[in-house]
Amino acid sequence: MTHPALRRFRGLLLGPAAALLLTLGLAACAPAAIRASVSTDAPFMPGGQQLALICANQGRVAEGGALVWNSGVAQESRPAPYLVSCRDYTLRNDGATLSVQDDTLAKALTHFDPDANFLVYFADLFVTFPSSGLLSADPTSSVPDALKDTLRGVSVTVRQGESPDAALFAGGAVTAVRYDPARPVTLYLKATRSPVEWPEVTIEANKGLITAPIFSR
Repeated sequence: MTHPALRRFRGLLLGPAAALLLTLGLAACAPAAIRASVSTDAPFMPGGQQLALICANQGRVAEGGALVWNSGVAQESRPAPYLVSCRDYTLRNDGATLSVQDDTLAKALTHFDPDANFLVYFADLFVTFPSSGLLSADPTSSVPDALKDTLRGVSVTVRQGESPDAALFAGGAVTAVRYDPARPVTLYLKATRSPVEWPEVTIEANKGLITAPIFSR
């Protein structure tokens, strides 16, 4: 199972001039990410018909950890904090930590809107789950040559228990990593020249549980 790609590099393949502008735009250091605090606001906890509506209309996590769901031809949203407990899945964000749980990891990943950029490590490239107990990432073959240098500042590290850290992505190369799906595994995504929306993500595959701290800039 592969996390769906958000967008492709077609818009970047515009020739040397455009590539140079993009490279210059990415040259600055990414702003420092700050761990968010638990919200003191009353959480949005829908019930009755409102809960049924959200559960039946693809309740999911959007950009910044906001809650969104379909409503006819439109889309409704609520900022954190919120707690949505459907029969099949749960979405929770207290302002500091997001948690998403469903029957399986594959189903849990479907509760992220494309705008969330969840598990994106560079542009439209995602961390992927090819099979149970295996982590990988989209290849970088589609990245324009003018942006290849930027990839050297990107890394994805896998940590599980007392095992040594494993580099899933480093130096512009992807190396698949095996992990125990019965235990939590944490991914650390870093980039020196561009922001990462979700720098730290913990996966409990056998529980269908995803947990991630919220960061602001």
